[in-house]
Amino acid sequence: MNVRTPLLVASIVLSSTWARAAETDCPRPDLWDRYPQIKQEVDHGLAKLKDNLAAFEPEVFLAKHPALAKMAQSTNWAQRVRALKAIAALEDPTGIPLLVAGIMDAKDEKSLNEAMHPLTMWIATRSPRDRFKPLAPLFLDILVKTPDWPSVRCRCLQALGNLADSHWLGIIKELLVSRHPAVTNMSPWVIQQVASRRRTRGGTGTAGALAYLGAIDLVLGLNATNYKPSEKELAVIVEKIQRLVQSPPADREDDRVFYSQDIGWHDGWIPMSASLQDEPPNVNYVRTWRYRAGRVCSVTVTEAGRLPWVQQRLWYNSLGAPILSLRYYPANQPSYFRWGDYDRAGLLRRVVQLKADYSLVSVNVYDNGPKYCRTVVREFGAQGRLRSITRYADSKVTYTDVTRDAAPKVVN
Repeated sequence: MNVRTPLLVASIVLSSTWARAAETDCPRPDLWDRYPQIKQEVDHGLAKLKDNLAAFEPEVFLAKHPALAKMAQSTNWAQRVRALKAIAALEDPTGIPLLVAGIMDAKDEKSLNEAMHPLTMWIATRSPRDRFKPLAPLFLDILVKTPDWPSVRCRCLQALGNLADSHWLGIIKELLVSRHPAVTNMSPWVIQQVASRRRTRGGTGTAGALAYLGAIDLVLGLNATNYKPSEKELAVIVEKIQRLVQSPPADREDDRVFYSQDIGWHDGWIPMSASLQDEPPNVNYVRTWRYRAGRVCSVTVTEAGRLPWVQQRLWYNSLGAPILSLRYYPANQPSYFRWGDYDRAGLLRRVVQLKADYSLVSVNVYDNGPKYCRTVVREFGAQGRLRSITRYADSKVTYTDVTRDAAPKVVN
């Protein structure tokens, strides 16, 4: 099957139709002259965006969705729009070059609005949105160069309200001037959103923006089949773990105590049991669970003929989110550590598993929807290769073993 590579059609230049329209009906042709620093930043961001689109491995998306990729590059525009919507619904970052290519290939107001809709809606419903920051220069460039097309302007303003840094507020305020109520009605929301956002180090759309969440997220420029924390990141994590382990949380009289025989782990790092009870069962092997403020602090095993030993201990941050889960051997020696990282919205983004000697075992990268309404967990091995994908959505848990090239399976 000869599928045109999305990277070949994703050049970041406006189509000739846009250019002609801009010459005759550009709302503010002098804006770039009066905001030269932002113009330079946008130009650099667009150049950087091309680099990041090129960093994707086209075969990743093509291999997973060959029919959809072909449909997304069709000369039949209605068919192509349907494909763009389907790609955005997948929420697979490797499909972003095709969405951008659709925007670049639009020829008029109607087609540009249709092409922008899937991507801008994806941005609006994702948290955090910082992974999409490298796209901000694209939307500002379109907003400056296109005529006063209400649907297109609303799409651009919606995206910029979610992505633009506060130092863009001046030029955005000027672009809010329109004869169309749909555009002017967006003004208060856009101004409030942009004014409240701090500038990203390095500028919007630059390498600094790509590193905004460190290496926690699979953002533009980081493909979905390889990921490994840097040595510097791991050293920071180890230092934090060592500091916490030196002062484990002590048991308190106000801790709530439960008992069980079984134990399980939520996402492999938070201990849990579906059969907790208030009194210890009359058996030879019992687990004692200590809870504080509704959160499990430790799990201790009591076995006939042996001294009790702590099987699991947890530490939490100031917001009450778990950051360290430590599992022990029966001799109370560490077995392995799991460290959790969170974004600025408080959503879990990464869990790093280390052996007792602090060598890397695996990394789980979390792609969470708002309030955890949808979660995709990508598991990477010590060498950085993708091993599995677990998707929690629509009351289903779907697991894919990537190493065996197996089809996804519903496991709940």
